[in-house]
Amino acid sequence: MSNLPLFERIPTSVREALNHVSDNDFAIAMSNLVYAREATIGFDALTEPERAVFCLDKLEQEINNGGFEQFFHNSSGDIAAATPSALRMMGASQVASIVEKALELFPNSQPPKDQAQRQEQMESWGSEQEDMLENLDKAFLAYPEPLAKLERAYVQEYEKFFLVPHGAGQSVRAI
Repeated sequence: MSNLPLFERIPTSVREALNHVSDNDFAIAMSNLVYAREATIGFDALTEPERAVFCLDKLEQEINNGGFEQFFHNSSGDIAAATPSALRMMGASQVASIVEKALELFPNSQPPKDQAQRQEQMESWGSEQEDMLENLDKAFLAYPEPLAKLERAYVQEYEKFFLVPHGAGQSVRAI
C-alpha cells in the first residue's frame, strides 16, 4: 500500500474504499476512485453507478465550498441535470428535491451543458434568485439525509459496477 495520504490516493479497488470504517474516509476514497475514472474516460463513459457517485461527489464538493451558485457556475454544472436522478438512485430523495428546486431557476429546469451559456444565464439572475439559492444552500447544508451512509449502501449493492481506474494506488494529482 502506498504512503500517500487518503485524500490524495486513488484506491486500488472498491473493496479498499468500502473497508474504511469512517463514512468520511469512505466518501473521500470513492471520490478519488470515480474522479480518476471520469478524468480518464469522461462522464458519459462511466457506468451508471459511477455516474451516480460522481454526481453526488461534485454536488457536495461545490455546495460545501460555494453553494449552488458555485455548483452551477463551475464545470460541475455540466452534470447538474443528471444529479437528481443520481441522488434518487441512492435513496436521497429529499436532497434530490432540493437540487430540483435549484434547477427551476433555469428555463425548463434544464441548465445549459455549455458552461459559458449557463454562466450567461446566471448573470441575469436578480436578488430573488440569489435569495432562493441561499435558502437552498441552507437546506442542503442541513443534510436532511445521511449522504455518506446512503452512498456506502449504494456502492455495496452495485460494487461490481465500479471499475478500477488507470493509476490506482497513485496520487490523484498524477491524473
